[in-house]
Amino acid sequence: MEISRVYLECADSTNLEVRRRAELGAEEGLCVIADRQTAGMGSKGRSFFSPSLTGLYMSILVKPAKTDPALLTCSAAASVCLALEERGKRPGIKWVNDVLLDAKKVCGILTQGFYTGSEGFAVVGIGVNLVPPPEGFPPELRDIAGAVWEESDDVRSLRNSLAESVSEGFFRMLGDPDGMKRIYLSRSVVPGRTVTVTDSEGSYRALALSINGDLSLKVKTDRGEIMNLYSQEVSLKLS
Repeated sequence: MEISRVYLECADSTNLEVRRRAELGAEEGLCVIADRQTAGMGSKGRSFFSPSLTGLYMSILVKPAKTDPALLTCSAAASVCLALEERGKRPGIKWVNDVLLDAKKVCGILTQGFYTGSEGFAVVGIGVNLVPPPEGFPPELRDIAGAVWEESDDVRSLRNSLAESVSEGFFRMLGDPDGMKRIYLSRSVVPGRTVTVTDSEGSYRALALSINGDLSLKVKTDRGEIMNLYSQEVSLKLS
């Protein structure tokens, strides 16, 4: 499978750009990378702050979309961790789709599935804050978001190098799901910690027990119930 990287100065959303190209017949392995996004997408309908040349904003096309979305998301998180470790960093993973460094979120992942005709496809969006934006993070992100490096003389070269490492690592992970799970689990910062779980009915506190083989999160609620979480949002304080 050949990886094809396309670099854009600007995209509304790299996920949307990959979706459009997939619907026109683009092959698996397409990676769209943009200097900035005007409508970057985060999880749960949020926007993803994407100022020019401060981050890696990349989306990857996977065809057909027969792979479990959790496997795609976790493969992306594990590949980001390995790429940062190769560059001297020690990141951790907050279930299910955030990569942390020094207790701050430096990477978010958004996996989306689509169908066109009889064939489905998935788009895996990866956003990594490489350096702090010159104007700083918006007020709502200042206590949450961080950057991998304090500064860089050449953000574009750093971005391109990381894009290559992450995209190649991602497809290696898909080819070795057991190996990916070992990497993901060994870097998870959630098990053993008290978390706040948010779902459609509200929020509650729970003790994170473990990550299951299907990559769901097993928790014990403050009411003593044992539950497996699949798509709920989990937050915790590390500092």
